[in-house]
Amino acid sequence: VAGSAAGLPGEGVIESLEPELPENVVPITAPMTGVFYHAASPDSPPYVTVGQTVEPGDTVGLIETMKLFNDVTSTIGGTVYDILARNEEQVEAGQTLILIQT
Repeated sequence: VAGSAAGLPGEGVIESLEPELPENVVPITAPMTGVFYHAASPDSPPYVTVGQTVEPGDTVGLIETMKLFNDVTSTIGGTVYDILARNEEQVEAGQTLILIQT
């Protein structure tokens, strides 16, 4: 039926919130659920900024879970393409936090 709710575009379809990425951009995802932090403390500089070069194993943020702080590390070397997670944002395991361009 024209105009019915069932006919709305996107109805019943879950669309990805993440845009299509160039082939050479790799996501760094949250290893666990918790609160994401860009820096070790409010007075500290952020671990990474857009345009910065990172190596495998470099700390790119922290996730606090049950009052424990866990490092989030880069799995690859490259340049920080974008930082998707906001400071002090609740994140879910597997959520993309940072994009690295190789």
